Amino acid sequence: MSKTIFQEYMEKSKMSKTRVIEMLKQLPILEPKVEEVRELFPHLTAGEISDVLTLEEGKYSKSVAVPPLRVDGAFQIVSFEREYKRDDGTVIPVRLRWSYSGRKNSSTKYAHSGKAVDFARENWGSDLVEDTWEDYTQIILDDPTNLHQSGYSKGSPKTKAVVRFTTNRPWNDIINDHSKPESQVIDDAIAEMTTSYLVGQELKGSRGGYSDFNCAYDGAGLGLSGCGECGNRFRDNQFRSGWFTPLPSKLADLLISEGFKFGQDPVIAREKEAQLFYKQAKTL
Repeated sequence: MSKTIFQEYMEKSKMSKTRVIEMLKQLPILEPKVEEVRELFPHLTAGEISDVLTLEEGKYSKSVAVPPLRVDGAFQIVSFEREYKRDDGTVIPVRLRWSYSGRKNSSTKYAHSGKAVDFARENWGSDLVEDTWEDYTQIILDDPTNLHQSGYSKGSPKTKAVVRFTTNRPWNDIINDHSKPESQVIDDAIAEMTTSYLVGQELKGSRGGYSDFNCAYDGAGLGLSGCGECGNRFRDNQFRSGWFTPLPSKLADLLISEGFKFGQDPVIAREKEAQLFYKQAKTL
């Protein structure tokens, strides 16, 4: 059966977005070829691509918008930088590198940001979501069963994954809501979630964001120097504030769906949290 024009259009759109993601992941690209630039900036004409690769005299770099991956009105910002020599004599060639994520309504203007947003809306608009959430948080999963053996981080657990998410309530309201176990309160408030750094930056927008640490082995909250669930200890590297909240079920399920393997089912830590919560509630 031959494909309809619509089916061909949808497949081309998905390929276009997939290729943009692939190109963003390849950054920085040294001495980029025109073909690579074209795939990274599918919204630009040949003349505009030529302009991207041309820097005015005295200019070190140029920032150009790339279509958003998830948030409508957002865009990725890639910089084209000319060759330069470091103090030690090392020459850094011409390159394209990722800078950060911007928003269309920002007071700062970026080249072709409007075209980037419009291109995404036209080609993968059904994948885009409107930013209606309150806060942004990331949870870093460190593994206390696998410590760094040397260097500055010696004795500290290795990071195995980072999951990023937004909430439809202010984070401070969530952690002060004691109506049910905290992991469940967080779970109820999750609006968007991702393990992608690039998508996470779009979700974050101009927000400051929060960070917490959980055990990559069992999903429990990590203290300053140990996990209360598996009992493994590690050196306090002064980065963690310490908390005891297990990884919310939606975030654990997302990680598992992407192939992450816990040493112990994170459900166990959440069940213990719930048992303690309701036991304490009966005594009030």
